[in-house]
Amino acid sequence: MVVGGAPDRCTRAEAAKKVALFALDALHCVKNFRTPNGSRINIRAGIASGAVVAGVVGNVMPRYCLFGDTVNYASRMESSSKRNKIQVCELTKSLLMAAAGQSFELRERRDIKDQTGAYLKGKGWRETWWLSGTSSPTCGCAHKPSKVCDKHDAEIQAAVPLELDLERPGDTTSGPIKAPNKQHWSLLGQDLFDAAHHGLVEVVINLLEYRLLDLESSREGANGILTKGVREELRALVFEILSMYNDVNFHNFKHSCHVTVSMNKLLEITSSTRSEMSIPGWYWSDEMVCFAMVFAALIHDVGHLGMPNKILVDLGHDLAHKYENKSVAESNSIDIATDLLLNGDYPHLRASLFKSQDETNAFIMLIRVAVSSTDIACKDNMGECKELLECAFGLKEGVDQAEIKDLQEYHAFNLSMLNNLDATQLDATLLCQNCAFLQLLVQAADVAHTMQPFEMFIRWNYRLYKEQQALHASYLLPTNPSDNWARNDIGFFDFYVEPLAARLCHLSPSDLDELSMLSKYTKQNRDRWSKYGEQITELMVRGVESSEDEDKTIESILRVCYSSSERQKPWVPVRNRAA
Repeated sequence: MVVGGAPDRCTRAEAAKKVALFALDALHCVKNFRTPNGSRINIRAGIASGAVVAGVVGNVMPRYCLFGDTVNYASRMESSSKRNKIQVCELTKSLLMAAAGQSFELRERRDIKDQTGAYLKGKGWRETWWLSGTSSPTCGCAHKPSKVCDKHDAEIQAAVPLELDLERPGDTTSGPIKAPNKQHWSLLGQDLFDAAHHGLVEVVINLLEYRLLDLESSREGANGILTKGVREELRALVFEILSMYNDVNFHNFKHSCHVTVSMNKLLEITSSTRSEMSIPGWYWSDEMVCFAMVFAALIHDVGHLGMPNKILVDLGHDLAHKYENKSVAESNSIDIATDLLLNGDYPHLRASLFKSQDETNAFIMLIRVAVSSTDIACKDNMGECKELLECAFGLKEGVDQAEIKDLQEYHAFNLSMLNNLDATQLDATLLCQNCAFLQLLVQAADVAHTMQPFEMFIRWNYRLYKEQQALHASYLLPTNPSDNWARNDIGFFDFYVEPLAARLCHLSPSDLDELSMLSKYTKQNRDRWSKYGEQITELMVRGVESSEDEDKTIESILRVCYSSSERQKPWVPVRNRAA
């Protein structure tokens, strides 16, 4: 238990602000903390405001203690709170809204039946609020105070001098939902490198809101709007996902944002092909597929420890035991994300997304199909993806139509049964084609940097090298990654990236004009890496060993890779180009 305003007295608003900031710091600390075996610790918090009596009690072991109804109230606020959330009472909420020098993000607690607040033992139903974060004031000028609850207005105004009031930022959940910028594939993700996490979150939230609005508008009798409650919960969910990404060099939240915007673009590019595979009467619509794929891209590496599955298995990690040594990181990401969405405090979001249990099951099926396919280091997993693809589109030579049909029905049955769906009346061919094609899309989005301009490829390649080198420095990776880095990347292009781009183009003749860009950039990057890969690797090694600024290392690499005539063009690090 902590207290604000004692023993050094301060205004009530200042005391509430101090406790709120402490609670947010504590929550941030545990969300990023991992035990030696990689496990997480979860906490919940509650804040109440009011008068307390303080004093030292005890003779043998004197202790400084607090007494009074506010102490009991705070305890009830904590016990009725939720995992990794901070619940505040109505008075605390009003004090925080009037606090000087800080703007707090607060939203009213509501359940699926639109019941506000929570039941507190000994106090009954009380209106409560979730405290989710802070944002800095937009200017340093004095402004009129924010409107607070009339019930506490006089009490607060007496405690907070007018000259300390500030302007609150605008409400981000009440404005219109903007269509995402339609960037060209070659420019995609350039603005992510310098963006702070808050800026990245706004990009992701905008994409998810846009896709969810499409889904809501497509339903019969829908009014085509997202309520404020839905938008607030979607926003809170994205921030919670952000908090569960680890601070590693490559498999981090910034990478997931790049994969997310790439996935959204691929969905746009392949709209004609996907419309030809639509399944009449199935549990998902094209709008549901699009939202699910953007969400899958966002969460595909959540909880990633910066270690390949092989290292987790070799270490005997708890996660490896939990998932029986199969697709460990991917399975963990799926479970984290689905648990958050289905069991977290997001009742309005779930009600907007799912109109039945079958729709919920079908959505989870899409997430599993997509994220599991990103375990490209597992031969068995890649073999299953290849078999599904070949039987879905009849790509395997020497197999008659009857055998192909049997395989399709086998895969359709397994996919449906694993997710508690009835596929007896379904076209097995269409289900297999949908799942196989979506796997190709998420695999392409996951390595989109290899299919984009060389500058983009180099920056992400360097970050992956740094992540691998950190494992080697920690004695978790026995072989120095620099030994075979250049040669291994040639193999990665030849045996994975180029075939992946070619398969997408082959299966999408209706969208070939735009998809051909993927093959074009893949070939250009492979050729340039083949020529300069050894020199680039040397510069990467030097950059890591000298702790050189990443921008300087990237600039040194580009100087080597571009001719003097090409240097006349805007070849400087891609993030500095105008989008």
